[in-house]
Amino acid sequence: MRSLAWQDDSDDWEPQERPLTISEILQKFIVPSRLPEVEGLSLSTHHSSAAAGSEVGGDFYDFIRLSEESLAFTIGDVSGHGVEAIHHSSFVRHTMRAFAREEPRPESVLSRTNGVCVAEFHRNRFVTALYGIYERSTGRLEYALAGHPPPVLVAGRAVAPLEATALNPALGIFDEARWETEVLNLAPGDTFLCYTDGLLEARPCRRSETFGQRRLLRELEGSGHSTARRLVDASVTAATSYARGKLEDDLAIVALQRVV
Repeated sequence: MRSLAWQDDSDDWEPQERPLTISEILQKFIVPSRLPEVEGLSLSTHHSSAAAGSEVGGDFYDFIRLSEESLAFTIGDVSGHGVEAIHHSSFVRHTMRAFAREEPRPESVLSRTNGVCVAEFHRNRFVTALYGIYERSTGRLEYALAGHPPPVLVAGRAVAPLEATALNPALGIFDEARWETEVLNLAPGDTFLCYTDGLLEARPCRRSETFGQRRLLRELEGSGHSTARRLVDASVTAATSYARGKLEDDLAIVALQRVV
């Protein structure tokens, strides 16, 4: 049989030469099939399996429409690979979705999700995640990191990593932990870009230097004033090119751009 490969931001499926594994089939259930439409906001995503790996991992993202004014979003990465990692990713994604509808504040969602992860996961399993809320009318964006790579703010040709102001552990490790909420206001044209570590850790071979944050920032600076889609594509293309066409880890990217 020939496999069907997922294409982001479309309903198209393209034939490929090799069959899908069970893990790859299940992976289609850890990201939404469609992006929500929010007035004044452009969304773009990327989700792919490692070209060099034998088993897919647990990278995921999600969007939760809280109201006409508010959109919650999350991106994360469960440790490990294979069916078990995908199962845990789906579990975490839907757990966060349920908690977001009850009390959407970032620190609350992460804290409650962490409690479930600690209770349900094996000791060597953890999740890095970013969870945030965007307010359409004001451009206010608040988010919290849980052991996750820092997002990037692209404002014209000015590009800056948004480092966490506190130590925020990954989910599923400590029973008692706290997560600090960061706040910023997106101006028209600003893009909030977040990603899993597969982007920064891309490299030509295991002994080579990783793609890293410095190269990512330089690539985004050269793509200033671009659409969310182009910024995502530029990031993926640069990392894949640096890795000589073969990424060693799965990759997820989410970009939110305020357009008015």
